[in-house]
Amino acid sequence: MATSIKDVAREAGVSIATVSRVLNDIDVVNEDTKKKVLDAIKKLGYRPNIVARSLKTQRTKTVGILVPDISSGFYPEIVRGAEDVANIYDYNVILCNSDFDYEKEKDYLRVLKEKMVDGVIYMSSSLEDETFDIINELDLKTVLAESKDKEGRLPSVIIDNVKATYDSTKTLIDKGLKNILLLELIKTL
Repeated sequence: MATSIKDVAREAGVSIATVSRVLNDIDVVNEDTKKKVLDAIKKLGYRPNIVARSLKTQRTKTVGILVPDISSGFYPEIVRGAEDVANIYDYNVILCNSDFDYEKEKDYLRVLKEKMVDGVIYMSSSLEDETFDIINELDLKTVLAESKDKEGRLPSVIIDNVKATYDSTKTLIDKGLKNILLLELIKTL
């Protein structure tokens, strides 16, 4: 049978509330008591029930990342960076690859809501009104990454393409290159 928070409290000689404060890193617990609780946790091999904690706190420490194609362009780098930052803050990541399929994208947004993610990083070429309506209806905390919301309804992180093009071209010219070609990906329907 799994060790419970009650077992840890009994082993440490403290209340369940004190164990909870230690687990949630609330500063009101003195260092000696905190050490007793942490020692009991280690001795008993206690692991908090993440589902129970999520129900109580309404937080899952999980972020959903929705991309149109994980193998395309710079998406892998953005996802890797987001995952690295998530790990620093002890968050998990759920990656959803929509394959540029709008229906799949809508389904993934609903799945992310069901998984109670704390937020969504949404990547697409643009934010359609219907997608915004779904995000809004599901009350998903969402940040756009390399996606445009012409209406400015959601926060977004977008590279300055003009500056990036200027800097890239300047670097090539500074290296002595003269024949420079710019290729642009144009999305067609």
